[in-house]
Amino acid sequence: MAELRRWATEFMPLPAQRDPVHLKAAFFDLAPLDAVREQLRAHVAQFQWRLEQWQAREDAIRERRAELVEVWLARQPVDEHDNIIQLKIHALEGLIGRARAEIAWARQGLALCDEIEARRASAEQPVSASG
Repeated sequence: MAELRRWATEFMPLPAQRDPVHLKAAFFDLAPLDAVREQLRAHVAQFQWRLEQWQAREDAIRERRAELVEVWLARQPVDEHDNIIQLKIHALEGLIGRARAEIAWARQGLALCDEIEARRASAEQPVSASG
């Protein structure tokens, strides 16, 4: 417990951003739109699943149905239980917000694919000669 308390107390600098999907997205221009859409749809599905899991976990903690949290609380001072619950919910709210942002980002990417496809299709239309 002492080591965990030390770790929780120490300042942690933000790690470098190394998200492989966002790195790949920087090179989506090299891929066919169908492949880009497949990646983005999978991204939405994955983060939708995570969002549901994290929301369920948040509800369980809030409603005091999370067994591990209850075990943890049993070892903590009673007058700190509400504070502990609020901090654990706060951590989950960060993950929930991140999942929502990732879903929105991927959906924007899917809409962008549609826009690009429409521009390409209109550019391929032959111009009719009037006369």
